[in-house]
Amino acid sequence: MTEGQVLIGRIVGTFGLRGHVKIAGSDAEIVRAGAQLDGRAADGVQRRLVIVSAREHKRVIVASLEGISTVSEAEKLVGAQLFLEAANLPALPEGVHRASDLVGMQVVDARLGPLGEVRSVAHYPSADMLEVGDALIPMHRAYDVAIDLNARIITMRLPDGFDEIMKAPRAKRESPH
Repeated sequence: MTEGQVLIGRIVGTFGLRGHVKIAGSDAEIVRAGAQLDGRAADGVQRRLVIVSAREHKRVIVASLEGISTVSEAEKLVGAQLFLEAANLPALPEGVHRASDLVGMQVVDARLGPLGEVRSVAHYPSADMLEVGDALIPMHRAYDVAIDLNARIITMRLPDGFDEIMKAPRAKRESPH
């Protein structure tokens, strides 16, 4: 990854017998025919990946890549992170933000004060979660979330008792069911 590139997804598996890959964490507007992405494998090896075709399938995008025509070739790409130059990203509607824009921002609760810096963003069906320190903080509209990209601050009003959840080690917060 170079300066100015944004992580837009990850290859999470293969699809079919012709070397197609499954891409998670992106959308069809970015991963489309002709798109040129920089892929970085877990071992650090980087390569340019050109999308030949792409379609949405369940919660992933199934794509064929130039020069990849067998399952064994596609399997070598599983786990690779996909990057795109920020300047090539499509504009977002008002009030919509990319996870990469939120990483590094400070989170401040109206009652609790500063909570820390966003380390990553996890995507769940009910809400995106900000990883701040050892806590996962929901980005739910009920918490009056406001994002100021210029000031690099996310403000919110978390419910009473949330501070107790944040104090507990993550292992205790995750129930074994």
